[in-house]
Amino acid sequence: MDSSSIPLYYDGKTSAGQPVTVVADDQKMELHFVYADSGFQVMQDPITIPYKGCTIAHVGEHLYVYIDKSGAAYLAIPFSDPAYLTIRNGISHANPSWFGKLMNMHVGILAFVFVILLIGGYFAIASMVPWVGLKIVSPTQEKIMGDKLFNAFVDTRDIDSEKTRLVNEVATALQLSKTYTIDVTVVKNKEVNAFALPGGKIVVYTGILKSMKSGNELAALLAHEVSHINKRHSLRSLLRSSAVAILISVALNDASGVASVLVENAETLRSLGYSRNLEREADAAGMQLLVDNNIDPIAMRNLMLRLQEAYGKAPDMIAFLSTHPATKERIDNANAFAKKNRSHNYIMDTVLLKNWDQIKK
Repeated sequence: MDSSSIPLYYDGKTSAGQPVTVVADDQKMELHFVYADSGFQVMQDPITIPYKGCTIAHVGEHLYVYIDKSGAAYLAIPFSDPAYLTIRNGISHANPSWFGKLMNMHVGILAFVFVILLIGGYFAIASMVPWVGLKIVSPTQEKIMGDKLFNAFVDTRDIDSEKTRLVNEVATALQLSKTYTIDVTVVKNKEVNAFALPGGKIVVYTGILKSMKSGNELAALLAHEVSHINKRHSLRSLLRSSAVAILISVALNDASGVASVLVENAETLRSLGYSRNLEREADAAGMQLLVDNNIDPIAMRNLMLRLQEAYGKAPDMIAFLSTHPATKERIDNANAFAKKNRSHNYIMDTVLLKNWDQIKK
């Protein structure tokens, strides 16, 4: 018989392979030895080898079965041997790959793993897209993006032109940003809300203006929202909220699709929230802007308390608190900041003083 068609067992001690007859089932294989010694047929006890722990490799016309991790002991079995398929399938089943293990899982466990992977993938994308976007989007491009979003949002809104003029005069007099031109639009709406768009635009509802008791609170609101713009929080949050759709558009090389995704989500801007860290950062930067403009930063605390009071009266209309929650931590931080800067000489801005009286009419 041609030796290439005979299974050979290598014990790792000698270089010569010993011819064997292989008997296999689903769990194990047995190697039976018969060899000649001075003209006599000598029998050796068979070796039983469980499939667990074995590895296989296909080389030429043979299946190599490595019996231990060192690979010193192995079996070379030709594809033509009757036991070949049983051994191959048995070892593959007993030592599945990670994918095979996954496929052998209970359907409930498999579903759980899938959900975990899906959630992990989403958060990875949600973190990656804003990080990349902040690196490649310039302030000029950010403004163009913000303008498109603004136009999509205010298309059907009732704008209060007079209050828009008055609030913009206050924003300009306060000198809130060195990078962006701040442009405020006052929308007639009873909802207590305000939000910033990427690139410098701020939308303020008449409802939040009505809840305020002083011009300094208006300055605090503007300083807080402008800080979100200066720190690019608005762009970051918008990119995060639309991350998956943006990534799909980029993958399809659809540049216009990115803009379309953002414009389609313009309505969500009114309820776009920030993380606790971003709110804390905007509070600190906003209060520093107040100090730089000779306005007592206690106005930031007063604004938070004022909105909390309004919330008790009309909880369904305080959208601002859902996206900018006035937590005890934020109020305490505002108090501490104001005390630290108590010795500063604060002078009421004349434009703010004059315009506030007209805004409240």
